[in-house]
Amino acid sequence: MKPIPTFLVSTALALAACASGAGKSTSAELDPASTVGLKTLAELEKLFRTNDPTYAAERTRAIAKDPNAAPWLARAVIKQAWDDREAMRREGKIPEEWIPLHKNDTDRMFVRAANELVALGDAGLQRVREDLLRDRRAPNRQLAVMLLSFWPAEARIDVYRDELKHGTPASARTVLRALGNQPTPEARTILEAALLSKEWQIRGEAVKPLARCYKFADYEKGAERLWKVYREDDDVFVRKQALVAIGVLGSLEQARPLIEELERLSRTDRHEEAEAIGEALRLLTRHAYGTSVQKWRAWLGTK
Repeated sequence: MKPIPTFLVSTALALAACASGAGKSTSAELDPASTVGLKTLAELEKLFRTNDPTYAAERTRAIAKDPNAAPWLARAVIKQAWDDREAMRREGKIPEEWIPLHKNDTDRMFVRAANELVALGDAGLQRVREDLLRDRRAPNRQLAVMLLSFWPAEARIDVYRDELKHGTPASARTVLRALGNQPTPEARTILEAALLSKEWQIRGEAVKPLARCYKFADYEKGAERLWKVYREDDDVFVRKQALVAIGVLGSLEQARPLIEELERLSRTDRHEEAEAIGEALRLLTRHAYGTSVQKWRAWLGTK
């Protein structure tokens, strides 16, 4: 019996082999009975892996012959990105911090893989969304966000907006957090809209990313908006997130109203919200006095 082609393993099974669990595409999309042929696909994968200068032309020729080659290639490239992210960790790097600072380092496999997925167009984007962003495992969803950061901002925002409408609950939460890490007017608009969602998880996940957008834009009414969420939302998780988000804003002017609210809550059974205020104050002051009104009052008296 002939050995299984390397390419077949690294595309159809690669993500499962590296414990990613990704891949819910249709058999038609990844049909191995391609007119290009498995041998050609395996050769293309090798050309990409070895950074062969003929790869781009050969890839274009193969996809022109059979568009089904594109999703196969996208999966192979995602496998390379996954492997290199793990290699970075073994090197002592933090990929989430290293990659944004080294997007032009084309000697790095992750950077080449991300750029190749962009070059593959819709096929690359579809595989990132369906195999990674909609996966139940958080590391896969985070990988999707890292790869999507290489797409033009407008295309990336369109993906995030559509994912909030049609994605899974987990992918929606991932998107909301990602929007807070790229604070733009468009991101802020999407996050503001998320506060109107009927789903408490969506509202709660949107609050802290929105605070980061407010902070980046130096938005004067950011604190007022977050206090409004705290006072008006009927879900305790959302209220807690709103209180912590006030700390994310980083304005010491909010310390006094937070301490006053903590004192008021100390006379109630709303302990979780009191703890959220303690966290917000820690973010603002770098002091960890928790829910001790006495200690926070003493700190305030020194200001």
